[in-house]
Amino acid sequence: PGFITSTIYEADGQTREISYANGVKTSFTYSPTRRWLTRVTTAKGAVVLLDNQYARDLIGRITGTTGLTASDSWTYGYDKADRLTASDNLGDNTLDETFVYAANDNLTSRTRVAGTYVYPSASAARPHAPTSVGAKTLAYDANGNMTSDGTRTLVWDEANRLKTVTLAANTVSLFYGPDGARAKKSSSFATTLYPDASVEINPATPGAEIYVRYPHADVKVTGATKAFLHRDHLASVRLVTDAAGAIAEATNCASYGERLNTGFQTQKGYIG
Repeated sequence: PGFITSTIYEADGQTREISYANGVKTSFTYSPTRRWLTRVTTAKGAVVLLDNQYARDLIGRITGTTGLTASDSWTYGYDKADRLTASDNLGDNTLDETFVYAANDNLTSRTRVAGTYVYPSASAARPHAPTSVGAKTLAYDANGNMTSDGTRTLVWDEANRLKTVTLAANTVSLFYGPDGARAKKSSSFATTLYPDASVEINPATPGAEIYVRYPHADVKVTGATKAFLHRDHLASVRLVTDAAGAIAEATNCASYGERLNTGFQTQKGYIG
């Protein structure tokens, strides 16, 4: 109550429509035969806020996305091994990419990443883990966890959970509870507490702590301020609306999840 007013389902159980308390609705359209998702539309009354239509080939791969603008629209190409070989943004040629693979499926180059991907020999412990990408050298521990990406240093605990991330003189430390869930994130800039999966607390000012709650996966409440999260076909957050149903922020994503709006503040982002 006060967040999601209704959810309507198809006969086969797939979601047809979600209505939010701010008057925004997201509707989902499926192919009549294969039941593949073909369209996601988010609107406030007659005002369409997000509209993505998905073209698919005979085996279900998405070959194109048509959005509200050319910059929201993409075409995709694949090889016979179902690997993505090209993505073309119809509004911005600088976002276009091609992807090249070795016979063992290792990615060897992509247009928007400078340099090539270098891998160890086939008999090495991690033949599919690149040791360098362009000018960056990558390192791993014995469990395969990345310990350096050429810019940051990463430390993992005995349960293979990320413990610290260091960039220059700045370190972010992560702490976990007995159930394995993250309990705290701390850095020189801020500390965030996670009493459970749906609550975040910023204790910077004692007595005036900032509480962020997620009473629903699509609803973020900071203090008394509500924000509604709207997702695409991958359930990645693409659009955020406020209590009045106006767009608070929006983003598009490149092929492997790179946010194209670098100012996008919502931390719930690309799913995959």
